[in-house]
Order: sequence, then C-alpha cells, then structure tokens
Amino acid sequence: MTFNDLIQQGDQILAADNATPEESRHKLTPYLRRELEQALQGARVASNLQGLEEGRRREASDEFKAAFAEGGEIIRSVNRFVNSLNDTLETPVDIAAIRQMYGLGRVLSNNFTKGFIRETLQTFKANSPVILPPEARLRPSVLARIDAVLALIAEKEVASTTSGRQNVTDQKEDFQKLLEEAVARVRYYLWAMLPQLMYDPHLHQYGFVPRQEREGTPPT
Repeated sequence: MTFNDLIQQGDQILAADNATPEESRHKLTPYLRRELEQALQGARVASNLQGLEEGRRREASDEFKAAFAEGGEIIRSVNRFVNSLNDTLETPVDIAAIRQMYGLGRVLSNNFTKGFIRETLQTFKANSPVILPPEARLRPSVLARIDAVLALIAEKEVASTTSGRQNVTDQKEDFQKLLEEAVARVRYYLWAMLPQLMYDPHLHQYGFVPRQEREGTPPT
C-alpha cells in the first residue's frame, strides 16, 4: 500500500466511524480514533513538506546549473577579451603570459567542469587587479558579475542536493509507520467487535477486505 493509499484508507475509516451510531459495538474507542487522527495529521504534514522540499530542491538545482552556465559564458568572454588585446593596444603585450595569469592556459576547452568554472572565476577575481598593463584588467562590472555568480554557486550548492529532502523523507517514513500501526489496530478492533469477526462484509466500509470463510468450517 502506498503512502497516499494509506492516508486515503485512514480517511475512509474515519468516515465509516462517523456514520456508525454511538451505541454500536464496533464504534471506535476515543483512544483508537484519536490515535488514527493524529497519525493522519502527521502523515499529511510530512507529505506536504516533502512536496515543498522537492520543489525547493529542484528550484535550487536549476539556479545552481544556471550559475555555472553563466560562469562559463564569463570565462569565454574573458578569453575573447584577452585574445583581442593586441588589436587595440599600441604596445603589444604577451598574450600567453596574461592568459596564464587568468588561468586560461594556452587553449580553452569547449567543455568546462564545475570545478574548472569555479576555480577560474576565483582566479579572475584574485589576479585581475594586479595584471599589467592595466588595459588587460577586467572591468568592475565584470568582476561584480563574477562575485554574483560565485555567491550564487555557494548559496545553492547545498540546497540543490538531496540532503534536505532526505530529512523530510525520514520524517515521512516515521509518520507512515505510525499510520500503519493505527490502521492495524483499527483492523484488529473491528475483527474483534463485528458480528462475523474478520469475515464480516462491513469491513469493506473501512477499506479492509474481509477474509473468505471456508465452507463447512467454523471461523478460527
């Protein structure tokens, strides 16, 4: 039985008990009913939290990926900027040395890993203010963009993982166990109190399947 099926049966049990007269022998005791209601409430809260947590995780994961994508674009932009320096400067500069200072190496790969993006952006931020000539330094707006991307990566890194979701899942499993136990106690109570015990057709109203009695043999 799935978690949602279990919640549905809990609701069905309460509805059936609501329709049962107070003087009926199989009317649930206040304790049994309260235990079931509390387990149902906890299960619903846990189920809602799981949905919210998964939504937050997916949103954070999308933002995390987008930050790395933007970081990659910054790296390509800086790569183009460095390679074109001698097109605008009167005195040629050592492009290879500047590329090394920016952590770009001789050739820029087409496929960036997350580690490369993060490390290269940090290198841009650290080395740009001291690179000579000053014309080879990154504009303040580019450095501000780098700061924003690195901050977003740091913020969303943990939120994009499954750690928070696992905590909520653990809570859900705890409440599922409590609800399973409450439903089981109701089943055993009805077996004891209904006229035909575990074979009573009235069990259907509570979401339970009556046992089939073998013809010619008394209930055991």
